[in-house]
Amino acid sequence: MRVWIPLALCSLMSSAVAQPVVTADGALPFLGFSYTEITATSFVDDTQTGPDVVWDYSGLEGGFQRYIAWSAIPNEQQDTWPNAEFFRSGDFAMYFSLSPEGVFYHGQQRLLSQLVYQDPELVVKFPMNHGDQWADEWTGTQTGNGTRVGKRQAVVSGYGTLLMPWGEVSDVLRVDMVDSLVVRISPTSDPWLYLDTVSQYFKNGYHWWLLEARNSTQVFMGSPTQTLTVKYMDALSTGRAGEVPFDQIGLLLFPNPVDDRLYVRAPRSYTNTGVEVLDATGRSVLLERTGGTSTGEAVLQFNVHGLAPGHYTVRSQDLTGSIISRPFVVHR
Repeated sequence: MRVWIPLALCSLMSSAVAQPVVTADGALPFLGFSYTEITATSFVDDTQTGPDVVWDYSGLEGGFQRYIAWSAIPNEQQDTWPNAEFFRSGDFAMYFSLSPEGVFYHGQQRLLSQLVYQDPELVVKFPMNHGDQWADEWTGTQTGNGTRVGKRQAVVSGYGTLLMPWGEVSDVLRVDMVDSLVVRISPTSDPWLYLDTVSQYFKNGYHWWLLEARNSTQVFMGSPTQTLTVKYMDALSTGRAGEVPFDQIGLLLFPNPVDDRLYVRAPRSYTNTGVEVLDATGRSVLLERTGGTSTGEAVLQFNVHGLAPGHYTVRSQDLTGSIISRPFVVHR
């Protein structure tokens, strides 16, 4: 007994330590963070759960791409969104606040419609480990005196390896969430019923989810409509720049994190354009130009030794006018 008990305890401790943990300081988005979100052309849902799982999404083919940026709220909107710290821009603005506990969604503004939540919805809670679960009930009002009442239930259902179209990521946590929502456009209108089942995959140090598989069902006047989507980040958004194919379109940063010299590879479409480094407030702190190149690419070198440790962004504009940004971290 004196021999086997310590061995058993060591085995249990080893198993517990092996489980990855995603914490707020490694997975929360930050001011200036940006990435490209890709919607796949087909829906794939790998429903495996549990420990040491391999989720295979390597066969996904990219369809629609959307550039996402997390920015400070403009002064003229701070009164409208007093509890939010910054917004995520894409095809519309979504307002969030962050804390060590999690990410809180306060509402959105799309075209002329505005939605404000009285009780912020908890989007994801940190830290996360396998088996963790939580629920969040919330209510809100929208333009036109309509109402939205909902509940989110979530469980960290598995951990393992995620196979992406651009590579393999280990120590990933899968978070399964179910959102139920009742929407009334006006107090007397018929309700819209929504039921979302969402699986998101997180890794510590990657500042948002890597992949999301969503099954949405909407019911109005008894008629259900179902939407299936898979969205995932591009390789460069994840900080795994050194592992993507050489012909990857976009800015390639290495190493990341960096303590001294940051190298940025820019393809042909970025020839004779400026490449700048922005700090967390959006202020330009370094600038280089790609110049002409006969090889169809340029490799720029930024000396970041004089920059304070923290989160930064490389930003540039190609010849078509498209702006692209890549995050990196100065770490010492």
